[in-house]
Amino acid sequence: MDLGSLVGRGKRADVHAYGDGRVLKLFVDGTDSGEAAGEAEATKVVHDLGLPAPACFGTVTVGARPGIVFERVDGPTMLADFLARPWRTLAVARQMAELHAVIHGAVISDRYPSQREAVRRKILAAGRLDENLRDAALKALAALPDGDRVCHGDFHPGNVILGPRGPVVIDWQDAKRGNPAADIARTVLLARHAPLHFPPGPHRVVLTLLTRLLVTGYLRYYSRLRPLRLSDVRAWLPVLAAARLREGLEVEETALLRLAGLLAGRDPTCRPE
Repeated sequence: MDLGSLVGRGKRADVHAYGDGRVLKLFVDGTDSGEAAGEAEATKVVHDLGLPAPACFGTVTVGARPGIVFERVDGPTMLADFLARPWRTLAVARQMAELHAVIHGAVISDRYPSQREAVRRKILAAGRLDENLRDAALKALAALPDGDRVCHGDFHPGNVILGPRGPVVIDWQDAKRGNPAADIARTVLLARHAPLHFPPGPHRVVLTLLTRLLVTGYLRYYSRLRPLRLSDVRAWLPVLAAARLREGLEVEETALLRLAGLLAGRDPTCRPE
């Protein structure tokens, strides 16, 4: 199979043009075909619900690499737009909130994978957690309320394409049935630690300040659209920090361990803003 031009590149996959109006998300060597199949199915489900997801046309295999064929959506990511036009930070925050509220407005069948179970598996597999902290994280998770809403699981500006017909959310591989407060907490966690991935210096300082403004605006705008208690978001943050340690992000490890450590004694000063 001749691949089309490279459209995008990520840690887990390359995206190539694939005929008229389509792209092929081609995963790196060694990726299990079940991972591609799971993402394809999740995307089809949310697209059929009318959510802002690309149409999915099934899976293919190129050599030993699994891939997914999607509708092509041309445009910059919301992240690229945010970095290019930082004066629009609050406008981006509003758009994020509106998109996430639309996603959380969709009720999903209990046959859809469970958010709670996915978080539990990550906590169990997080090697940097000692036994006491792992037990505390699992206990805290069990006490948090479940839900029946579509949750993206990795919602951030880099996973939103600003297409010609409006924003489209991509990368639904972590989508689950669960509690919107947990999904929001995951977004807050990702945003809070995003500046750690930039080299130290003035650029990181500016990005940190802009990100705080983005998160504050996002939470404020979301709360105008759907019921939201910040206390619920705060309760999920250390649990999700423990789960994120499974992802092996060394640059975030210290911050994640510090946040997860609050499970040993809830700190009321830990805020999502």
